[in-house]
Amino acid sequence: MTLEKELLDFTNWLVDNKWTLVGNGLCLNNDTKKLVSIGELVRQSNSLKDYYEQDFQVGEIVREKNSGDEVEIKTIEYNKFDNEYQYWYEDEDGEEWYGFADEFEKIN
Repeated sequence: MTLEKELLDFTNWLVDNKWTLVGNGLCLNNDTKKLVSIGELVRQSNSLKDYYEQDFQVGEIVREKNSGDEVEIKTIEYNKFDNEYQYWYEDEDGEEWYGFADEFEKIN
């Protein structure tokens, strides 16, 4: 229920501040004609206080720093207690594990 309220608050903030979603993650201000990414507006609005930009995306292949294994991010969950995202993946045996952003590195 909290996320639904935060999304409604953010939507109301967009309308109150005259922002319109125009596509490709961009919003247009109806008064100033300025284009801004929706991610930037989320940070400005403070409506989604517990959420911030993710280091990795679902489907991305990353390297686990400890083992050196390459794994695919299956799901991402925000952990309010640790104040960061948990990146879930499956090992070669099909068991689900998670790690935090500092435990992985991008593969070029």
